Amino acid sequence: MTRGRVVNARRRPAAAPGGVRERRMPPMAFLFVLASMALHATAIFAQTPGEALDRARAALRSGAYDDAIREYRSIVRSRSATPEARRGLVEALLTVGRYDEAEAAAQPVTDGDPTSSNTLGEVLWARGRLDEAEAAFRRAVASQAGDRLIAEANLAELLFQRGQIDEAMQRFDRFIDYYNNAPQQLTAAQLVAVGRAVRRLGRTNPDLFQDALRAFDEAAARDPGWPEPHLLTGELFLEKYDSPEAKKELEKVLSSNPRNPRALVDMARALDFDGVPGARERVDSALTVNPRSVAALVESARLHLAREGTDEARVDARKALEVNPSSLTALSVLAAADFIAGDTQAFRATRSRALALNPRYAQLDATVSEVAVQVRRYADAVDRAEVAVALDSAAWNAWGILGMNEFRLGNIAKARAHLEKAFAGDPYNPWFKNSLDLLDSFKNFETVPTEHFRLFLRKDEADLLAPYVSALAEEAYDSLSARYGMDPSLPVRVEMYPSHADFSVRTLGETGLGALGVSFGSVLVLDSPAAREKGEYNWASTLWHELSHAFHLAITGNRVPRWFSEGLAVHEQRRARPGWGTPPTIAFVEALRDGRLKKVSELDDGFMRPDYPQQVIFSYYEASLVFELIENRWGFTAIRSMLDGYRDGRSTEELFTSVLGTSLDRFDDDFDDWMKQRFAGPLKGLAPIADAPPRSAGIPALERFVRAHPGDFLGQLRLGALLVGAKRYDDAQPHLTEALRMFPDYGGQDSPYWWLAQVHEAKGDSSRALAALARLNALSESNYDALIEEASLEERLGRSKDAEATLSKVMQVDPYEIDVHQHLASLAAALEDYGTAVRERQAVVALKPTDRAQALYQLAVAQREAGDVVAARHTVVQALEIAPNYSDALELLLKLRTGGSGSGSTPDDAAGSGHAPRDPRASGVDGGAHT
Repeated sequence: MTRGRVVNARRRPAAAPGGVRERRMPPMAFLFVLASMALHATAIFAQTPGEALDRARAALRSGAYDDAIREYRSIVRSRSATPEARRGLVEALLTVGRYDEAEAAAQPVTDGDPTSSNTLGEVLWARGRLDEAEAAFRRAVASQAGDRLIAEANLAELLFQRGQIDEAMQRFDRFIDYYNNAPQQLTAAQLVAVGRAVRRLGRTNPDLFQDALRAFDEAAARDPGWPEPHLLTGELFLEKYDSPEAKKELEKVLSSNPRNPRALVDMARALDFDGVPGARERVDSALTVNPRSVAALVESARLHLAREGTDEARVDARKALEVNPSSLTALSVLAAADFIAGDTQAFRATRSRALALNPRYAQLDATVSEVAVQVRRYADAVDRAEVAVALDSAAWNAWGILGMNEFRLGNIAKARAHLEKAFAGDPYNPWFKNSLDLLDSFKNFETVPTEHFRLFLRKDEADLLAPYVSALAEEAYDSLSARYGMDPSLPVRVEMYPSHADFSVRTLGETGLGALGVSFGSVLVLDSPAAREKGEYNWASTLWHELSHAFHLAITGNRVPRWFSEGLAVHEQRRARPGWGTPPTIAFVEALRDGRLKKVSELDDGFMRPDYPQQVIFSYYEASLVFELIENRWGFTAIRSMLDGYRDGRSTEELFTSVLGTSLDRFDDDFDDWMKQRFAGPLKGLAPIADAPPRSAGIPALERFVRAHPGDFLGQLRLGALLVGAKRYDDAQPHLTEALRMFPDYGGQDSPYWWLAQVHEAKGDSSRALAALARLNALSESNYDALIEEASLEERLGRSKDAEATLSKVMQVDPYEIDVHQHLASLAAALEDYGTAVRERQAVVALKPTDRAQALYQLAVAQREAGDVVAARHTVVQALEIAPNYSDALELLLKLRTGGSGSGSTPDDAAGSGHAPRDPRASGVDGGAHT
């Protein structure tokens, strides 16, 4: 968002400084004050009233609130008291949460005095006494007080908050005229009032948000030390999804006053928006200044909800409501906590309380919808968003939440319609725009149906991927259905995106998601293998993981905690295939060693609020080990019972006690002991050593280090790898063997198995080289080079069937190499595995080879050998349409029509058979001849 101008506004020449005029005291009063000052030795002695006010204002703006209160009180008690001093005192008291004192200070000095009506209204508003606040604002507006324009803005805001939107919008609309027709230069406070009003008008005219920024900018220029314009600017930027600009404005406030509670809360919101640490600390700092800050308590509750801490959220929301029983934001977050906790009666009561305050208040249901998304209850999110837009048809965020979650549930047409509506009302929202752009690209995708699935694949790779994906998906479905004894809603929609950015937008509405796949229940979204570099990703393992979630969400009614579902899904991956799922790494063991893994009771935080970036990955693996332990000790029936318990609304603590017979705290300790025993070898081999050599150390330095520290895993591994690189295979082998002994489950790219395979191969021991590679690939799901090398050795040793199986695993990592498909097709045909041969020949055709006619001919031969004469005839005709004189294809077509069994030549011979026409132009097909 860039800063714009106020509609129809014009720049005004600088006017003389305005503000409240200084009152002059009569001589006798002045002498009385001097006497009093002398008696009490106050700090105001020898200061003018203006100097005292400046001093109080400076204390307030710097965060010296006690000093500010003391200074303002002195001024207010003196005969030089001004409305500004009274407002400053009230602001300081409100800032630190001394609400009773603030209300007393805001009372009129004399009956009928209008100068404090607006200030009193603001205090009453902050305390939730809306009728009294409205009456005070109306008195101020009707008066000739200097802050009546601010009172007009407050009154309009209050009416808006109470659901009297039409009257409020009429009042807001007047402010553009105030700006354009003011008889003199507006003060900073008046400009802020204009900006607030114009910001509200952006509800129906989004261009006016730019004008609000202009008004705030002018206010900041008029009074450079006043934080209010910067706070409002930061809040508007954050409301319009521009956290970098928001943080710039908030830093201007915090650099002058690091104790400003409102700025701290806004900064917490900005940090949380960006998904970076620090939000909780900012909220806690705000609560240190004002333990009763409604905004800070509401934000604290929201942060608790983000980690599924419903009990803590309720506590903070109720504290906020003790201060302001009419706080709609506090009621919204309390309603969300009630809803997520499954307390339907409390939710309805809280919602009714909010609607009694504002019958058109849509944000409560929108908030509940957003929180429902955080706990993966997407159908509930749709339901609440529908209620929100029914209350307020201009609740653009609710329209967007509705569209985004219909998208997640696979209701594509409804999603598009509602996102279009949301974006028309809020064209600054990047999630809405990105999602609509992605929907526009759906014309480039096609749907491939299977028994239980609808595969949504981009057209240019659908023919290639569909055979692999459909087979794996159906296998996974059958396995998981039998294991869990129930099915998710069918059909399951599987979307695969060859662009990771598109996958991220499909999931979140924005780019930058680090995940590989996401499950929304019966809608699974994942990267296609084209979205990742070769060797980074196993799409089949990811699909199995996401389908596992579909079962877990179906069983629990989407009420399973994040850690439980993620850990169980990784556990299912590892059960499905050796090597699948998150593996143990050196960094994981180091985190275990250093106490940087979450307890089981805190694992949700490892996913939702990690302390450091790698903790998310560590939490996946750690959570999977929880289920390995549970299934080994208590059996799978315990896991299945726990899923049923979540469906019934029981907590994790209850389920550990009732199903496993142990408290969660006790399990934390038992699991920690089990982990340390399981990883005893790696933990010992990765013990910190003060004089460890740098990573750049060469062979001599590492040899000295290893002699001194023979039990160091990294030293042995690095030395062995360097010795392999130097072709000193005999010297390398003992170091690699020792590293393997310490950490036998390490399957990283630099695993000892990889280097030992090279050692054995160099020494001519292919069998041991193959064993090392097979073990490595049983520990890693996506090591492309190791899989290719394993298949090569298997063929060399005459183990063709094993080689076929290994090359099929390659297709789960990177199915885009034509040569690998061709080789696997030939291998399968030789083994008389005609189904695999057909699949691989289809893949070759799908990859658009240079010689398409030959690829089609080879596919036809495979189809005929598989007994599918109809398909073979169709395919060979396609080959002849490209190269009509292709003799092998003609011969095959003749035999297919006459029922013959010979092909004339093998597929591999055909490439060099010379049966293609000598002159491609003789075929009469433009540019498509067989070569």
